[in-house]
Amino acid sequence: MIVENRWSWGRQITLAIVLFLLFNLMSFLFYNAAFIDQAIADTIFALLALGLTVWALKSTKVFTHRLTLSRPLLIWGLVCLVALGIVFTFADVPQHIIMVFQTHHLLVNTLIALAAAIFEESICRGLFLSAFLTHAQYNGRSYKLTRSAIYSSVLFGIFHLVNLFGGHPGAVFQQIFWAFVIGVFLSALRLTTNSLVWPMLVHFLLDWFPSAATQLDIKESSWSLILIIFGFLLVVSLVYLVQLDRALQSQTTSHGKMVSPAH
Repeated sequence: MIVENRWSWGRQITLAIVLFLLFNLMSFLFYNAAFIDQAIADTIFALLALGLTVWALKSTKVFTHRLTLSRPLLIWGLVCLVALGIVFTFADVPQHIIMVFQTHHLLVNTLIALAAAIFEESICRGLFLSAFLTHAQYNGRSYKLTRSAIYSSVLFGIFHLVNLFGGHPGAVFQQIFWAFVIGVFLSALRLTTNSLVWPMLVHFLLDWFPSAATQLDIKESSWSLILIIFGFLLVVSLVYLVQLDRALQSQTTSHGKMVSPAH
């Protein structure tokens, strides 16, 4: 039921790390360049990363057929969306989007957010998630989806350590935590929709703010608020993933029973 990838899980992880290092090296090379030049370069590289990801995975899908969602899954999925809405409100996402349209850098801001969404989702929800899922599948691990979502999200959070260069340490460590949480939710979204498009869209909206026009920096917030708001999203996303794992096991077993008489 899980799509067999063209590359092994080890090669997928290696490719993701190499792409991440090259992307950040390119950012240093374009550090003093015009915003538009950097935005265009980032977008081109992100599309290249997406192309390599699709090639390595042989598909943009995780499953040959999208999982059927039971009523409990639909309920928990709705709770996850409510939790995401709270996060959007806390992060001022609607206000940031309005501000983007009020600046003179709409194209630059859009390209920067689009490049980040395409690139990070390609390597984290694409290569990393698929690699860990493949490894868990071959080793007969239980709760494959939940484990893979957590492992890939940990790497997604760790990658934000690069923001320590020029960033406030307290704010960066908060970003690492909420990036991990968002990563778990986006993994659940990727597995549910069986597509990279929806995780990219949510990621794009989170990153779509007027950074080029106003030099908006990440500011440290209250850890209490961070833990409450993002902790809620983390818990409901993990519960949803566990339910999704059970649905995968049930549907895989049922599929096996249906095809067994043909052997």
